[in-house]
Amino acid sequence: MPRQFARRTFEAWQSLGLHVVADHFYDPVPNTNMIRRTYDAHPRDLPALHIEWRDYVASACNLVTMHIRDYLKDRNKFGYTEGNSYFMGIDALYYYAYLRDRQPTTVVEVGQGFSTRVALAALARNARDG
Repeated sequence: MPRQFARRTFEAWQSLGLHVVADHFYDPVPNTNMIRRTYDAHPRDLPALHIEWRDYVASACNLVTMHIRDYLKDRNKFGYTEGNSYFMGIDALYYYAYLRDRQPTTVVEVGQGFSTRVALAALARNARDG
């Protein structure tokens, strides 16, 4: 109920110089009172950020570097456009490079969106390369 109220009355609050947003898990604006109350500022161990993470990032950078030229040539062949708001940038580039590197015999895509078009481009290039 408060979420709907905030949405219905948003313009009225804005006209008064107030910016009212709902307090809900899915809203992008965090509840700063809750964060202040529950945040633990003590140091934490983040094992994923140790040397293995740096190795992974270096590997991903190398993979992208190896395949970026083909990606830029191939990405539009099956209707992919970089200007979409769903699957773009480094996500699309890395997915293409990953499929080029791994050369899977089967890829299962749920849906028929932009990631599918990137996958088709990578798999077509794999087929051309043998």
